[in-house]
Amino acid sequence: MRDECRTALVVVMVVIVGLGAACSSAPTGTEPSPREVPAGRFEAGGDTERCVYTANRVDQLDAFADAIGEPVACALVFNNAAPTWAHLEQPWFTIHSSPDFNWADWKAADPDRRLVITQSLIPDEVPTDWRQVGATGAYDASAERLAENLVAEGLGDSVIRLAHEANGTWTKDRVGDDPAAYDDWRTYWGRFVVAMDAVPGSDFLFDWTVNAGTRPIPLDAYYPGDDVVDIIGVDVYDFWDEPILGPAPVDPAERWAQRYVEPGGTGSVVAFAKAHDKPLSIPEWGLSAVGHKGGAGDNPMFIDEIARIVADNDVSYQAYFQATTDVAMLLTDAPRSFAAYLEHF
Repeated sequence: MRDECRTALVVVMVVIVGLGAACSSAPTGTEPSPREVPAGRFEAGGDTERCVYTANRVDQLDAFADAIGEPVACALVFNNAAPTWAHLEQPWFTIHSSPDFNWADWKAADPDRRLVITQSLIPDEVPTDWRQVGATGAYDASAERLAENLVAEGLGDSVIRLAHEANGTWTKDRVGDDPAAYDDWRTYWGRFVVAMDAVPGSDFLFDWTVNAGTRPIPLDAYYPGDDVVDIIGVDVYDFWDEPILGPAPVDPAERWAQRYVEPGGTGSVVAFAKAHDKPLSIPEWGLSAVGHKGGAGDNPMFIDEIARIVADNDVSYQAYFQATTDVAMLLTDAPRSFAAYLEHF
């Protein structure tokens, strides 16, 4: 989502403003090694985990669990709005004083719980050539400190959704606009993974997430590689960008079919994951309200089609985006779709 999580930063700044600035590091010289696709929960061959994003709030996750009548053991959170390296390295949700924002405490209460962490490659304070700098290894130490802090907080088994939706134009750690930038970006992405993996106690899974139908850059052009990617993700919402796509079809089936096969759309990411023998994820998916970027509102067919992807593919996890934004609406505000969700998931 387009920096919707910066709202959490207002609270976070008060808590961690005293952490100080981080120091840059020299290249470590580590190189990626072959990465096998593991088997088990959250991974290739395991059951699809039901996750939910609830605006970074534990109490809202509890409310969603009450609404569906079952506990939710997986939450999507964001650490993509760090002003400094110190904030990036010590995620705000690990030290927050409020139990409704401290996800380390939530995890500690039940070891079977899991976090999917949307993690930026950079904070706000970086030079314009950060991709080139990162590709040299200059930021490796910050990746290591991030991993050390997550492990120390009991979050060493989290899924790291690193530099999500980098094919978009709204993320600060996006891939850039030309092949040279893509190459530097994917090299830095891989170094970040290797640095985090090197920390004792780390058992992270790394998710490379594409935003469906946005800037259809060839996926191979910025894919970091099978040796550093565990999961290939696709974010998909039921909005319709009329200036680009033209008038939205009235028929929900036609609407889905067109979005699925559009350049860089969901179908292409599903096929890419299969081609690379990687499990798929759907880290963000959701309905879009009527009047919000051509949203269809309560559209149970959209739920049905997401469920079809889950049923027909090796999907590690899926996370409904249970928040109100410019392209997302609460599932609980859409009774027909909510019924479909309960039936499928």
